[in-house]
Amino acid sequence: MTFDRGMVLTTRRLALRPFAESDIDDVVEAARDPEMLQWMPFASHQTPAQAREWCIRLAHDDPADQIHFAVTGEGGRCEGSVGLDRADWDAGQAEIGYWIAPWARRRGYATEAVRAVVAYGLSKGLRRIELLAAHGNLSSLRVAERAGFVRADGVAPGGRVDMVLLTLEAT
Repeated sequence: MTFDRGMVLTTRRLALRPFAESDIDDVVEAARDPEMLQWMPFASHQTPAQAREWCIRLAHDDPADQIHFAVTGEGGRCEGSVGLDRADWDAGQAEIGYWIAPWARRRGYATEAVRAVVAYGLSKGLRRIELLAAHGNLSSLRVAERAGFVRADGVAPGGRVDMVLLTLEAT
């Protein structure tokens, strides 16, 4: 199973379309935003060359594993991104991620875009869409809640279990 190359999703106010070269400047500008810098690992080192690589190749590179959409409003400007990653078609799950540029925030675009991509993923046969957000990223957590996400179980050999993300860092 794969996601559909070139797929465009529409909502009442938005078009979710493949990234294009015309989105490069908006991606770079969004990555300079202090909120993006706080929560998005890629933002602090985003260059025009990296944004170009993302927009014209990486966002579309592996439809078996991922699909990413540029979130566009009425003017056609890239207002953000939403996508599914790490698709595991056998398990029927993928992870969703999103960001909204500072000039487009507080309009409900993220929630609207997330709902559309979740519906698309479920229509492709996914049964579970996971979301990881930092505890302090209250904006992202509110979007997830408004889009219908709830605290969920992970999958273990014996069935579903409550999961907590842990890490071990080199010192």
